[in-house]
Amino acid sequence: ELEEDAPEDTRPRIAADAVEIGSPPDTTINVMPSRGGKVLMSLADSGFQHLVAAARCNTGVKTGRYLYEVRILENKQVMEPGKVKTKQTCTLGFTTADSSLMLATSADGVGFDSEGYCVSGGEWCKGRLFPRFAAYSRLYGVLLNLDPVSPNCHTVSLFCDGERLCKPQPLPESLKGKALFPTVNYRNMTLQVNFGPVSLSNMPFKCRMLQDAAAADVELRKPKSPAGGKREVLFPVTLPDEGSFEWLNGFLSKNPQYTELSNRSVLDWGVKSGLYRNRNTWQGCNDKPAMDFGIKEFDEYSLQTSIRSVAPMIPRDYVVMEVRGNLIAEERKKALAEFGADDFKRVAVVLMGEPPADFKAKVYEQLLEDKRAKVAREVRQKKVMELAEKKKAKKAEEEAAKQKAKEEAEAKAKEAKEAKEAGEGEESKEGDAEEKAEDKEEEAPAAEVKEEETKEDDTNEESAVEEAIREAQAAVTLTDEEKAQWFPKPQVEDIAKKDLGRCFGSFSIPAKEEGFDEVVFKWHGEAEAAKVLKEWIFAKKLTQRVDDLQPGQAFKDTWGEWTKNLASWRKLQSEWKDPTKRKALLAKRAEAKKKAAEEK
Repeated sequence: ELEEDAPEDTRPRIAADAVEIGSPPDTTINVMPSRGGKVLMSLADSGFQHLVAAARCNTGVKTGRYLYEVRILENKQVMEPGKVKTKQTCTLGFTTADSSLMLATSADGVGFDSEGYCVSGGEWCKGRLFPRFAAYSRLYGVLLNLDPVSPNCHTVSLFCDGERLCKPQPLPESLKGKALFPTVNYRNMTLQVNFGPVSLSNMPFKCRMLQDAAAADVELRKPKSPAGGKREVLFPVTLPDEGSFEWLNGFLSKNPQYTELSNRSVLDWGVKSGLYRNRNTWQGCNDKPAMDFGIKEFDEYSLQTSIRSVAPMIPRDYVVMEVRGNLIAEERKKALAEFGADDFKRVAVVLMGEPPADFKAKVYEQLLEDKRAKVAREVRQKKVMELAEKKKAKKAEEEAAKQKAKEEAEAKAKEAKEAKEAGEGEESKEGDAEEKAEDKEEEAPAAEVKEEETKEDDTNEESAVEEAIREAQAAVTLTDEEKAQWFPKPQVEDIAKKDLGRCFGSFSIPAKEEGFDEVVFKWHGEAEAAKVLKEWIFAKKLTQRVDDLQPGQAFKDTWGEWTKNLASWRKLQSEWKDPTKRKALLAKRAEAKKKAAEEK
């Protein structure tokens, strides 16, 4: 065994039952903990059976060597029609605080999966390291070694019933010097999790469990109590394509305790769970991105409805991100009804008009990055074409030189043949043999030198290309027109144009009368925000196609009068074409003129 017995440690321990797992926000929304986090279950219906459940422990290891154990209590077999079959998977490892919970894709994580592979910093090992996990009887232990005096420092190991399954796997450099928290990913399984203080397996060496850790070796994260005893649910109200999701990305990076409720987050969760999308995926829009997983609950967006039904039962902070829904009063009322006022503080966050300086600075930086990337592509393409032309010209010169050398050699051979025929005899033959041998000796080193020169030329050319790219990128600046932009140009629209044309006339500013506990105007006051929205709607009426436009009563009255008059005129025209009726019309007209003259 590569590990040694743990020495006696008299330092103060952490409190009993201090270590726990399964509490928000360090869980995905489908995690269902039981027995104080000692048993982890997950939702397995309505599309949840395709999603990975993830939970992170509240105790992170800063130094020392500690173990935790997991047993698979149940493999759930979910039978359903369709091409995409449900899977039973499990990954055990460690992540940093506030990083992604998904071990398979997290750049700040390391772990072992149930198929026998190791993932480190989002990169999978090439070959299988151990047999597939077995359910019910087997107990798997994950050992993290951060002991600076150990030869296996900065490694993680996997054990099964006390037997080592693989060599210690090194931690990625990005994890060194950070507190690492036990993290469990599973799908269609029920797990038993043991943090100690006593191991359930007979390890081949004395090893302390995480619950038996010295207080100085670990970092305990205590959940923050919500202000006023209520969790917060935010409803961002923003105009389409005006910084909606950019603001959300910045907010979540600063406030990782909030959980995003949106179709975008469902798509990201599905991809991180290993679901494959069709190659010819249409982009859709940010509000309703194309899923294309080939799974009904995803592709028809019914899974989002299930998530919204579960969310209010789990006490955590949420951000309900629906650009269209949050702009329409009726939709806002429906969303508010899902979150009870007794458990949640419901806040509308209005983001309209000119954003603050820090937001615009990020937009400008993104614009610069996009321009630099474009310049880099253009310079690289141009340089590659120039180098290709140079290589082509050089190759032509070499071919010409070879042809010339060949002609000279043929002429020399012809002269030698003529000299031989003239009677120079054996001396000439020996001379030819010596010359050929000398030529071969010269050709071998010449080929090696040429190969080295080619490699050196390729290296120099690549360096020249990179230097040209750096110079071009350094010269990139924003134009006055670009500096006047408040929001980045969207690659994907927030609301599909067809849907926008049907609903933009119903957009409104939220009010407390709708049921909100608070309405916060982040960028401008209420009056200014209302003005911005009014001007935006008016501008859209001039440019946006409206498919379901309905005429007003005044138009209907005018149109009815016009239709009536038109029918009368057509009747007169028809009568005029009839000779019999025309005489009557002329007589009537003459009578009308005579009567008018008498009245004068």
